[in-house]
Amino acid sequence: MFLGVHEDLHAEMYKSFKGKTAEELKDLHEKFQAAATKFVTGLEQLVPESGFVLGKETPTIADLALYDLVIAGTQASLSEMKFDMTPYPKINRIVEAVD
Repeated sequence: MFLGVHEDLHAEMYKSFKGKTAEELKDLHEKFQAAATKFVTGLEQLVPESGFVLGKETPTIADLALYDLVIAGTQASLSEMKFDMTPYPKINRIVEAVD
């Protein structure tokens, strides 16, 4: 589930880079923001209140996928796309724990 959403969000991010004009880029960025809100809201609901995603004491691939989505050192991350992560405290907790 987490890896599938990870790939879906990356696909949306890459689409937003394909605009030729400022207006196209703005439109694509707005579409990305809408898609990201839908996907990240769904992920937030799946993250437990405490611990890592699968209830383990150490991160799993699901936790690493969340970290990569939010903080990856490339253009293809939610932070680089200026996506507001404030409404997602459980995902932010996972990201901080992995970091």
